[in-house]
Amino acid sequence: MLENYKKAFKAYDIRGAYGKNIDEHFSYIMGRAVGRQLSDESRVTSVEKKLLIGCDVRLQNSALISAFETGLKEVGFSNPANGDSSAGIFYANFDASVDYPYGVCSTPVLYYLGQDDYDLGVAFTASHNPPGDVGMKFFDKDVTLLSTEMLRTLFEAEYKVQSTEYKEKNGTNPPPSPPLSRRGDLLDSKVQKLYDMLDAKWSSLQKRHHFVVDFSTGASVSVEKKFFQDYLSKNHTIDLINDLPDGSFASHYSDTQEHENYEQLTHTLKEKGAEFGLMFDGDAD
Repeated sequence: MLENYKKAFKAYDIRGAYGKNIDEHFSYIMGRAVGRQLSDESRVTSVEKKLLIGCDVRLQNSALISAFETGLKEVGFSNPANGDSSAGIFYANFDASVDYPYGVCSTPVLYYLGQDDYDLGVAFTASHNPPGDVGMKFFDKDVTLLSTEMLRTLFEAEYKVQSTEYKEKNGTNPPPSPPLSRRGDLLDSKVQKLYDMLDAKWSSLQKRHHFVVDFSTGASVSVEKKFFQDYLSKNHTIDLINDLPDGSFASHYSDTQEHENYEQLTHTLKEKGAEFGLMFDGDAD
């Protein structure tokens, strides 16, 4: 199984087929590996590091995050009771629901939220890959992606120690509950600051414009959608399509490089008489 897992480590991120290259056991080992690394950096009994987790709309993410969190907790991390605590596991759990207990957050928004304030950020996303793929991106306070070569080395070392399959240790996992810690005022205030900055820039446009925005049922259906809906629509006409989360990407795949994925957007542009069309890919980067 280790050989299949190793194939998930790409040049810039971790990405692969769910159940083959990445599964709950993989995520559990990854949680222990990066958690242990942060613990070693802390050099204290209880980990004094802040870790931020966000995810796109892929249906497998909840189980993967739950397993990842289990690994983290086994090496000293915890869910702080106070969302603004100085240490622990935090979630960019915007628009959390029964179907998406860890919420939805795009990769660019997670980068913005994690910058300066969190020691490690983890995005559970496979970007514009097909729905059967899953993935992870790790970044530091400077929003520098962690080397996948280094992550693979950490993973392999931890895998040798934790050879028991995750499912054997934990049984059949029930659907994960929503995160224990609240999001915290810090994340909400940073998002509001972003909204205010963008609103000021867009408000400077003199002419009223007409846009169609295709969210591809992906990660942009949360923070980005709210900006278009609540802010940009004050001075412009905005038509939203595929703006509800759907990890099966039933409307169309979320790869913006494929021409056929623009058919609905093109049709809506003509139907509405809009000037501009915008499409987000799966993780909105």
